[in-house]
Amino acid sequence: MISGFLTGWRKGQIIALFVLVFCLPARAEDWRNLVQPVGSLLAVETANTVNVRLGLANPPFDLATDVTTIQSTTPLYFVRFYNPTAPINPSGAVGSWVMRSAEVRGLTLAQVRDKFALPALPNSMAMVLG
Repeated sequence: MISGFLTGWRKGQIIALFVLVFCLPARAEDWRNLVQPVGSLLAVETANTVNVRLGLANPPFDLATDVTTIQSTTPLYFVRFYNPTAPINPSGAVGSWVMRSAEVRGLTLAQVRDKFALPALPNSMAMVLG
């Protein structure tokens, strides 16, 4: 009787853990709480303002967001992966998402896509010095 109870209890724990890990929505950290580049804040503009200034057919910034411009006081190295020939959601060198080069060092393109949830396997990379 006791061993049957423990087995059922343990199954309940496993099911509860499964629900917590896989069924609840993931929560991302608010960008204001993330470590920001060292430097001076120059501007916070609406995405629409920046998109109009860039004049691209496919604007890189979502209209519900703001674009922050920071003048770094130390050299910062970023990269942007993209795929202009992707059949779905092609991307270019100019865009809203960059990552620190140290975050992708040693990763395959598939690992970069998976780590940063890119919409397509990248085939190009642009270096950004901040």
